[in-house]
Amino acid sequence: MHFAAICPPGLLYKYGSVSNYHLVLPHVLTEHPDALDWYAESLIYTEDYIIVDNSAAELMIPWETASVIKIAHDINAHEIVLPDFIKKKDETLAAVAASKDIVEDQWTGKVMAVPQGKDLEEWFECLDSLIEDMPHVNVIGIPKGLEGYSRGGRNSVLLMMEEGGYVDTDRYEYHLLGVGNNPVEAYRASKFDWIRGMDSGLPIYMGLCGTPFHPTTGVLERPEIHGDFFGYTSTDDKRPAAVLHNIACMLNWCEGRPGHQV
Repeated sequence: MHFAAICPPGLLYKYGSVSNYHLVLPHVLTEHPDALDWYAESLIYTEDYIIVDNSAAELMIPWETASVIKIAHDINAHEIVLPDFIKKKDETLAAVAASKDIVEDQWTGKVMAVPQGKDLEEWFECLDSLIEDMPHVNVIGIPKGLEGYSRGGRNSVLLMMEEGGYVDTDRYEYHLLGVGNNPVEAYRASKFDWIRGMDSGLPIYMGLCGTPFHPTTGVLERPEIHGDFFGYTSTDDKRPAAVLHNIACMLNWCEGRPGHQV
């Protein structure tokens, strides 16, 4: 399983290339042109894989598909995320359906849709509709909000998808959006070999806060968020050892190995 480390603009020069798998937030690239230039120029001659998200989780409303596609073209991305509305099935399905024409007209890469619903039953109904009615979708994004829908967390939902016949690797790829309350979730998720990748800004954020992950238990308590992580433009890397340790833990967990020992 690949890992995409979401990095604040000021530290892309140091941590932007820790893996060859990237998820970028379009509102951050628009607000910080230097970040857009970094993705457009630093990765152009690589084989790195770039996904342009819709910023729904950060802004609570998604970017329109046309704007996401423009950013994707600007940085030579490989995949876009269609609009989704958190916990809202009908609005999400309507937005994905409305994107079909513009996707077919302006985009040739991969297309991710993110099922949503107010509870687990409705989330699976949304997934059903995406599978049955949205032929322009070829990647399913599985949101971290599912953690609160099942006692076993998001990984138990992955098991339900397997057992319920929802996994079709001939037609779809699958990506885990964000991490839940504990990043060691990545280690357990790596056992599902049909999951292509996962993204998170948590390893870098917690490293900057001076909080290293435990190699086997992850993190028991998150620090409070102070300031705007995505607006962090300083090149001052306050705690590089903690950041690098956390990134190493995530990379190892995603590959099914214990976290990084210090």
